[in-house]
Amino acid sequence: MRRPHPPRRSTIISAVAVLVLALVATTAYTLVKLEVFAPSLSEQMAQVEQTEKAWWLGRTFDGLPVTHAETASGDRVDDLGYGACQRFGHRLDPFTSTRCGYPLWMQVRRRKYALSLDDIPRLLDGSCVRTTVRSAPVVVGQSGAVLYSGVLAIAVLGRPGQVGRALLRLRPTRGTAAFEPPTLGVEALANCVTRAHPFIPLPERFASLHRMPGLPLAWVGRWFEGGQLTGAGLTGKTAVLSYTSCGRASDLGSCRETISFSSERFDQQTIRAALSGATCRSFSSSGATGVAWARDLAGETGVGAFLFTGDTVISFANQIRLEKIPIATVEAVTRLVRPLPPARRFEAPTHDTRRLLAACAELELVR
Repeated sequence: MRRPHPPRRSTIISAVAVLVLALVATTAYTLVKLEVFAPSLSEQMAQVEQTEKAWWLGRTFDGLPVTHAETASGDRVDDLGYGACQRFGHRLDPFTSTRCGYPLWMQVRRRKYALSLDDIPRLLDGSCVRTTVRSAPVVVGQSGAVLYSGVLAIAVLGRPGQVGRALLRLRPTRGTAAFEPPTLGVEALANCVTRAHPFIPLPERFASLHRMPGLPLAWVGRWFEGGQLTGAGLTGKTAVLSYTSCGRASDLGSCRETISFSSERFDQQTIRAALSGATCRSFSSSGATGVAWARDLAGETGVGAFLFTGDTVISFANQIRLEKIPIATVEAVTRLVRPLPPARRFEAPTHDTRRLLAACAELELVR
């Protein structure tokens, strides 16, 4: 019986080299993701304060200190994050998206071209609103507003009342605080509706929606997955609350929506069409009955949830993707849903929800 040959020296060296390279790559990935070698905030701020045409709100605004700064690069003059960011996902996980949403995010960009319709931030219904702040033209979108001065576009993103106050306090890090007439065309703003006071604070918007009978409102708290509640209003006859995450990945004047809640009159045909053939999980929330659903849509996966209360349905967590979306992701959201204060409970549904849920291909009671 032959004795096995010991591994060759070259094979051992190759294996050790592969392990060393893997360790080096992992260490480098970790250091980059943790921004170990990135400039400190104080260094970044010192550079921003010396940058020509940089604008800001000071080192603090509304009690929120600057916690993140991006210095000039390409079209960017400066980006500033005010307040503690709300992180979603782990920055070291290469398989999931991660984001860090700030209570107030500010962007300053050099413009190269005249404003086009595609550049204009939009509201949920696809429309846009324009106004004037300190004699400068401003367009208002779902996540905030963009002001045009000289060659610059200055965006402030966050809750509407705070955005309005911030626009009044904007000032350059160097020089006078007067805005200049735009040097590049902004004629595209003529397509937007003019409003004198578009920055109505959220509490006032909530109060206005609460006065509308038959449209109960649901939410998941002030923040959700790195996005804060920034929008509340009517889109046609539907009341919509929207959450957006504003930070480093945000395009000029717009942020990523993390979730929205739409309250509208019960439409049995629409709901049955969504549930037909779906995998469903029924649940209850503060007196209302709901269902999370997932189904195949011609090679894509569609998921979402309905909450039935009174003669109203509240839809949320709706997504369509090419990859499979586990229904558990929607179930996790349903456990957070509750009435928007001052309401404490939802009205029981007036429709027979059992007949609706019969359209599901698979139904399971969650809670």
